[in-house]
Amino acid sequence: DYVERVEALLRAQDDQTLLGKPHPYQFLVAVNHSYSDVVLMRESLESKGTPPQTGDPQPGYPKSSREVPSKNERFVVVGDSSSDILGGRAAGAITVAVLTGARTPEARRLLEQNNPDFIIEDVTKLPELLEKMDSLATIQQLQFVEKGKAERLLQRWFARHMKLNPESVILTPKAVSLNSFNGVYCLDGKDFFFKTHIEEQGIVEEYYHADMLHQAGYNIVRPLQTIHEEGRQMVIYPVIRWPVMFDLVREVENGGAERDAFETIIAAEKRECERLLTIYEETLAQSTAAENARAPIHQLFWHRLAGGRYKNFYQRKFVLFPNDARSRQAEKGISFDELLTYRWTIYDQHGAIIVGKQSQPTLGQLIERASSVLDPAREAMTVIGHGDAHFGNVFLQDRKDYLYFDPAFAGRHSPLLDIVKPFFHNVYATWMYFPLEIAQSLQVSVAVRGSDIFVQHNFELTAIRQAIYETKLRFLFAPLREMLDSRGGLPEDWKEIVWLATMCCPLLTINLLDKKRIPPAVSWLGLAQAIEMGDRAASDERK
Repeated sequence: DYVERVEALLRAQDDQTLLGKPHPYQFLVAVNHSYSDVVLMRESLESKGTPPQTGDPQPGYPKSSREVPSKNERFVVVGDSSSDILGGRAAGAITVAVLTGARTPEARRLLEQNNPDFIIEDVTKLPELLEKMDSLATIQQLQFVEKGKAERLLQRWFARHMKLNPESVILTPKAVSLNSFNGVYCLDGKDFFFKTHIEEQGIVEEYYHADMLHQAGYNIVRPLQTIHEEGRQMVIYPVIRWPVMFDLVREVENGGAERDAFETIIAAEKRECERLLTIYEETLAQSTAAENARAPIHQLFWHRLAGGRYKNFYQRKFVLFPNDARSRQAEKGISFDELLTYRWTIYDQHGAIIVGKQSQPTLGQLIERASSVLDPAREAMTVIGHGDAHFGNVFLQDRKDYLYFDPAFAGRHSPLLDIVKPFFHNVYATWMYFPLEIAQSLQVSVAVRGSDIFVQHNFELTAIRQAIYETKLRFLFAPLREMLDSRGGLPEDWKEIVWLATMCCPLLTINLLDKKRIPPAVSWLGLAQAIEMGDRAASDERK
C-alpha cells in the first residue's frame, strides 16, 4: 500500500521511479514510518529543481533518502528471493536468505551469488540464527574472517543492548584477541574505544573493578561505561594513543623496533614489578573461603577446568600427530582421553631433557590435582590485583609506566594467581598468538612407546622474552615469596597453586585441537608446555 500510494504521487510529478523490491523503500518504511510520502516527494521535486510545496518535513523526517533510518536502527531482512537480499542490503540491513523460496539449483545459486549475510535452509532455523547473530562470541569469531559483517552485527548489538547508535564501528582484530575483541566507534563525531571479553558459561557475577584498582594504586584507564549481563560484557573507554606492550615486544622480536626499545621495555617491567610488590604489601589481607570463592580471577583457571571449557575443548576429541619427517606416525593420532594416561618425556632441540622422570605424573593426574588445588573455596591471603595483566591489556605510557585497561577479572584474590597470566602469556605464549607463523619454523616429533610419550621440539624463548622472565623472577616472584612467607601468607602448596594455574594457560586459553586455527605441531607444543608447567608443580627440586 505504501509503495502504490507513493508511486502514484511520484507519477503525478512525472517521476517514474519504481519503489518495489529491490528498491529499499519498503524496508525503510517498515523500520520507520516517518520515511514516507513526504520524503520521496521532497527528493523528487528537489531533483527537478522545484521547491517543495508541502512545507518542511515534520520533525524527525529525513531530508532525503540518503538520511535513512538504517543509520540509527540496525535491522534484519529475511527473504527468499534475490530482490529481498538486494533491497535489504540497499536499506543497510543484515540480510538472511531462506532457501525454500529458491526451488531450483539455479535459483539457489543466484540467491547465494547475491551474498546474503546468512543463509538458512528454512524459516524454522531463524530463531537460532537470530540468537547467534546477537552473540558477542559470534562477532569475536567473525572479526578475523568477515570483518565487515562482524562490524555490522556489533553496530546492531550496540543499538539493542547499550542504546548507542554510533555513526561507525571499526573492529581491530589482533593476534592477542584470543577470547575478546576491541575497536573504536564514532558517536556524535567523537571516538570511543570498546572491548569485550568472551567467557562461555561464565560463573562470576562481578567484573571490571577498575575503581578498586585505582584506589589501590594501579595506573589504570577507568571505563566510561560498562555492561555486564549473562553472556554480555562490554566496556567503553576513552581512546588511548599510547602503544600497547604486546605490539612493542613483538616489534623487538621481529627486528622492527627502535634502537633502545629492548632496554625501555625491560626497565618498564622492572619498575612495574616493584610497584606491584608495593601494592601487594599494602593490600594484603585474609579472605574467608566464601570471599575467595567469589573472586573473578578463578574464572581463568578453576572454572575453565571444572566447567564446560575443558570438556568442550577435549572430551572425546582426537589429537593428530605432527607431520614431521622424523615421526613414523605422521598423519595419525591419538584420542585425548587416551593421552591423559601417558607419561611424558620432553626434549629440547639439543636432546636435553626438559621433562622426564620415573615419577612423572600423567596429564590426567595433573588435571585432577589442579581441580583440587585450584578450587577457590579455601581461605587465603589476598591482595587487590588486575588478574589478567598480560601485555595485550597494558599500554606503555610516556615510554616508562604501565597503564592497565580491561580489568575484566580484577578484584581481591591470591597474589600467587595474580602473577600467573602475565607470566605465561608475556613469556611463553608467542605460539598461541601466531600459530601459523610459529609453525613454519617449529619442529616437533612425537613417538609413543608403550605407556610413554616422547616429544622433542625446537621452540625457544627469544631474547626479549627471556629478559622479561628473568626480570619477573628477580624483582617480583622471589621477593613476593619472601614477603608472603614473612607474613604467614605463603600456603604449603604454593608451588602447586602457581604452576598448576600456569598449566591452565596453554591448555585452556584456546582450544589446542582446533584444526582450523592450530596446526598439529603447535598443538603438541601447547600440550608439552602444559606438561612442563605441571611438572614444575610436582617437582621438589625446582624453586
